[in-house]
Amino acid sequence: MKLQYVDHKEKFLSKKRITVAPFLIFLIVSIYAFVVNVGDGYLDIYGATIFYYNWVDEIAKLQFSLSGLAETYNVTLKEISAPEPISGILVYFITSFIKVSTNVFHLINVLVLILFAYFIKNTFKEKVLFALMFIVVITGYYEYVLLHMTHRFKISLLFLMLSLYFANKKQGLSEALFVFSLLSHFSMIAILPMIFCLRRLGFTVLPRFSVKKSVATIGIVSLVYIFNAFEGSDTEYLTLIFFNKFNQSSLPNQAVFTLISLLLFYGIFKKFFNRFNIFGPLFYLGALFIYIVLSLSFIGTSRLLMVYYITFLLIYLANYPYFSPRKRTVIFALFSPLFFYNFINGFIKGPIAIVYDAIL
Repeated sequence: MKLQYVDHKEKFLSKKRITVAPFLIFLIVSIYAFVVNVGDGYLDIYGATIFYYNWVDEIAKLQFSLSGLAETYNVTLKEISAPEPISGILVYFITSFIKVSTNVFHLINVLVLILFAYFIKNTFKEKVLFALMFIVVITGYYEYVLLHMTHRFKISLLFLMLSLYFANKKQGLSEALFVFSLLSHFSMIAILPMIFCLRRLGFTVLPRFSVKKSVATIGIVSLVYIFNAFEGSDTEYLTLIFFNKFNQSSLPNQAVFTLISLLLFYGIFKKFFNRFNIFGPLFYLGALFIYIVLSLSFIGTSRLLMVYYITFLLIYLANYPYFSPRKRTVIFALFSPLFFYNFINGFIKGPIAIVYDAIL
């Protein structure tokens, strides 16, 4: 009888989570709309959004054709100095039915918020944590920066969220979406060693890095650019594609760091790490901590800390239903310094402060 009661209770909670999801989405999106309408110009504190608007406006002018698709790379390089191809391609398809740049980003923001709500509902049983996650998404500093300033990173994160959603449903699609995430913002490459360690710490819902899909995606994208260049006899365009990225001052350092990280965690030392399984989770927890500290020291904290925070938050929420109560508590306790740093900064520099200043 006790087992039947537990099963009935779990079914009830499962149905309740399904019911709460639409309301949670409606509430989060409504608050986002309110902040946008009230905060308006105050939301872009660094003045970078204008470059993204110009980027979308220029892509919206392109014809819907193979040459137009290839030209997105040129526009992306010119308007926002970004060498990654996928973010411009996504905007290209969105602008085929939405031409206004602000509406393009509103659509992407709403999709990101819907997926956030989907992952937050996993914590519904723990009321305090559920409330914290809800509040941080609508007021957190990094979430605010994500929605209103770092638009290219937001596109990369959208693909990552979709990859997590399909991780245990359609593995092939999940792998492809993760490749799109990496090719939308190269800073996401830094999370590969994190994923390696988290998998060995018992996380089951994780994006998988597929070498075959990575090579296939890069090959297909490259062929589109090459065929378009040959079709127009534009050798300068082809040269720009392959060599302009090396003119980005920060890219060589990032490339060297990425190469070292990949070799360390996915190549030469992979078997070496496996020999330390006798030490259990502590070894991989220590390896993850050392990697994060070294990467932040080497590259800097301005963007990478945000990448680590939001990525880990999403992975934690996606894995939450599969953790024991003790594991949920321990992981959140380890994550809490960064979580509450973001949480408190959200009240000081985030939407609440901006809306308050705008009203007064």
